Amino acid sequence: MLNHYSLVNLLWRSALILNISSFTVVFGNSAFAQIEPDNTLGSENSLVSDIDAFNKRIDGGVKLDANLFHSFREFNVSKGRSVYFANPEGVTDIFSRVTGNNPSNIFGKLGVLGDANLFLINPNGIVFGENASLDVNGSFVATTANGIEFGKQGSFSTSNPEIPRLLSVNPSALFFNAVNNQAGIQNNSVAPAGKDPAGINAFGLRVADGKSLLLVGGNVSIDGGQLNAFGGRVELGGLAAPGNVNLLFEEDNLKLAFPENVARADVLLTNQAFVSVEADGGGDIAVNTRNLDILRGSKLSAGIGQGLGSSKAIAGDTAINQSGINNLVQASSITGGNIVIDTSSLNLQDGAQISSSILGNGNAGNVIVKAKESVSLNNSTILSTVEAGGTGKGGNIDISAATLKLLDGSQLQTITRGASDTQPAAKGDAGDINLKVSGTVDIFSSKGKFISGLLSFVETGTQGNGGNLNIDAGSFNLGKGSSLAASTLGNGNAGNVRITANDAVLLTEGDIFSTVEAGGIGKGGNIDINAATLTLRDGAQLQTITRRASDTQSAGKGDAGNINLKVSGTVDISGKKGEFISGLFSFVGTGAEGNGGNITVDAGSFNLGQGTRLSASTSGKGNAGNVVVSTKDAVSLIGGNIFSAVEAGGVGKGGNIDINAANLTLRDGAQLITIIRSASDTQPPGKGNAGDINLKVSGTVDIAGREVFSSGLSSLVQAGVEGNGGDITVDAGFFRLTEGARLNASASGKGNAGNVVVKAKDSIFLTGGNIFSTVEARGVGEGGNIDINAANLTLRDGAKLAASTLGNGNAGDVTISAKDTVFITDGSIFSTVEAGGVGEGGNIDINAANLTLRNGAQLQTITRGASSTQPPGKGDAGDINLKVSGTVDIAGKRDTVISGIFSLVQTGTEGNGGNITVNAGSLKLGEDASLSASTAGKGNAGNASINVEDAVSLTGGSIFSTVEAEGIGKGGDINISASTFLLEEDARLAASTFGNGNAGNIRVNTQHVAFLTGGSIFSAVEAGGVGKGGNIDIDAANLVLKNGAQLSPTGGRWWEH
Repeated sequence: MLNHYSLVNLLWRSALILNISSFTVVFGNSAFAQIEPDNTLGSENSLVSDIDAFNKRIDGGVKLDANLFHSFREFNVSKGRSVYFANPEGVTDIFSRVTGNNPSNIFGKLGVLGDANLFLINPNGIVFGENASLDVNGSFVATTANGIEFGKQGSFSTSNPEIPRLLSVNPSALFFNAVNNQAGIQNNSVAPAGKDPAGINAFGLRVADGKSLLLVGGNVSIDGGQLNAFGGRVELGGLAAPGNVNLLFEEDNLKLAFPENVARADVLLTNQAFVSVEADGGGDIAVNTRNLDILRGSKLSAGIGQGLGSSKAIAGDTAINQSGINNLVQASSITGGNIVIDTSSLNLQDGAQISSSILGNGNAGNVIVKAKESVSLNNSTILSTVEAGGTGKGGNIDISAATLKLLDGSQLQTITRGASDTQPAAKGDAGDINLKVSGTVDIFSSKGKFISGLLSFVETGTQGNGGNLNIDAGSFNLGKGSSLAASTLGNGNAGNVRITANDAVLLTEGDIFSTVEAGGIGKGGNIDINAATLTLRDGAQLQTITRRASDTQSAGKGDAGNINLKVSGTVDISGKKGEFISGLFSFVGTGAEGNGGNITVDAGSFNLGQGTRLSASTSGKGNAGNVVVSTKDAVSLIGGNIFSAVEAGGVGKGGNIDINAANLTLRDGAQLITIIRSASDTQPPGKGNAGDINLKVSGTVDIAGREVFSSGLSSLVQAGVEGNGGDITVDAGFFRLTEGARLNASASGKGNAGNVVVKAKDSIFLTGGNIFSTVEARGVGEGGNIDINAANLTLRDGAKLAASTLGNGNAGDVTISAKDTVFITDGSIFSTVEAGGVGEGGNIDINAANLTLRNGAQLQTITRGASSTQPPGKGDAGDINLKVSGTVDIAGKRDTVISGIFSLVQTGTEGNGGNITVNAGSLKLGEDASLSASTAGKGNAGNASINVEDAVSLTGGSIFSTVEAEGIGKGGDINISASTFLLEEDARLAASTFGNGNAGNIRVNTQHVAFLTGGSIFSAVEAGGVGKGGNIDIDAANLVLKNGAQLSPTGGRWWEH
């Protein structure tokens, strides 16, 4: 920029000569400055004189207090020439009007010899050529208005060019009363303009730093040109219809206030046009227009320049107020400072960019877009950053519109940057991104590696928190190649992601992340979605993560965020894309430190499809999160899984899985699992307790089917692990477990297995389904209990309830409470010490109105003999206790398997058999039914005690107490107390020894008749047995033997009272 003070003496000497007499100068040479006063100011006409061969000076004019008025018929400045307005003492504003019919062509330099503001008014248009420049210490206003108003004192008009007499106050407005739609302002200037405050070369039109540069049309076009007001204000705009644009004075700055209901003109920036107010803070850009086009690499830039600013510095603003369409295309950009765009529609295309950044010290500005209709970005970006070397807060990005589209790699970003080659990492919080869209938000990309989306992150080595992503929309679609991500790689917390939609939220291959990345130290943010419906499909994911180490960065430190879904309708998760499955995930990576986040779903209904997953896990040092699903209606898992895991390498507690619903369905291999994992190839086994699984369902729980894995609920402690298994608790109206489905609580490591509790107001129905509680081989710990509470319990088609130990620890108990009936057909209930197991068997306790066993149904407590790979079990078998107010009815077989109640100590084992106790209204043992307590190992057989109010009826059935061959121990006693005792059709009551030990005693106590018809009662030392037979004691009012019935004590005695 020309330092005009070097010419001051020469110019003022010329002024003394020119002021001797007034005259008019008209330049006829088009190669020189063409300035022609119009004689409308009378004796105070403008005076134009030569300073030298290239410089002109304008004196004269009407001076009214601080205002100076000039009037011209033509006003042009040729290339290579300069024209300066004199600045008499006390003048702060110079007004220059053009009353002719031609536009003003400024191809050279235009300046003021002082600090006054300069106004150039030509309603026919103003053109600044490539070599045009300004040399003004005040502000500069170029306008195609018809004149300027001065409050109530009048106006300075081009269409009514009177001599101003009373215009001594500040101008109040630019008035347009006869708009010429062909007349506009064009700037092509790229002339050198000194250096900006950061020491970088500047070009184009420039006012003094901190001052204003205003171009007010008609249309405004900047074609490759540049405008500069560093630390000041640049304002562009125009009217396309009659109206007033108010002028506002704010200290050193001039501002415009456009009328709301008057049509505006257009503004165009193209071919790398550039507008800059960058400084150490405070520069503003404003654009007021109908349609704004920023094309071909053009840029608006307001902000804090690199290496500038202070901790309290505030970046300036860029304000765009328009009624029509705003287009940014072909790598064009707007940077700030606060950037405010008020428009009908905004379109950014082909690499266009809007950015507000800090390169020095101070806060970045906000980017605010207000669109009455659409905002569309195609391969374009809006960002607010704290750049490398910067210190301060990043600005927010706020968009309000009817619709919003981010397409083909378009992104909204708030970032705190890491170190560059020359600058240290930034310090400061990244800004928030806030979207308020009444209609639909669509985000997707078809550009391969370039994702579309919203990103807020704190880069490696930085200090500061990530920004929040807040979306409030009618509906929200996140499609292929798109992502929402709030992350920290530095020292600070990641931001939250919040989506609120009146209608649907749809993710198709899209992802939402909140992460503490490798190298990051801080808390992960939450993902919150509130919508009418939510759909995730084709590999779409929600993830909150604390990452494991990368090749260059250590593992993250900090809690992962929570995932919270609140959906009035349906949450539907389905499908996968390649290796990526749809689902919700919260995890702590290997070596990372921090707790996993919770996953909470509150919905009308919830569907989890084939291969999809909800997973809360830890592979690092910290607890896994909980998974909670609550619905008003149904929860349906069809091949989908819900996990809470302490993975290999993880140290911490597993999270719980809680489901509250009207109905719950698991099919086709669907599973709920809490697990502590065993060692992997690279990581040691996990350490910690597995979480619980809790189901509270007012209607039906229906678990069925299998693929590779059975459907079901599992709480597992795997081999080598230290930790307890979690409990499985089901509280339902009706419970159904079918087609190989299972409930499983097991421990293979060092720790106790969990309990399984199933409670139903109505019935529990197992058809081919299984419930297990197991201490597995190599496991060290207590087995969990199985507790069943229902109105009715049915087991059929191979269904099992089994509490077992194969390792070192006691098996759990099986407890059943039924208000009505327990019905078992081709099913079984076990409590066992299996081969290789060391511990006590658990008890089987049944409390019911009626108990029926059919078609090979069995109740068993067993200490197992050796298997092909394991030694025999060691430990006492559990007891079987039945408390039945009505009838115990046992009959029938399946193939060779008879129905019955058994307590067994098998060959080679060490341990006592369990007792069998029946307290009932009556007992019926039909054909192929048995009640047996025996030992074939080293230990005593259990006792069988039967106490009934009415009859004990053995019709082809049997009750045994036996010391089997190879058994070493005492046989158990058989005690029967009943009103009536009936033994018929080859039924047997037997206490025998085939091994080494005494047979047990048989006692029958009946109030009425002991009726034996073809049956037998005996206590015997069988062939190969060593020991004494037991006694037979019958206490009855009457004893009847018929049809070959027998009483046979061998080695013992029998008594009849």
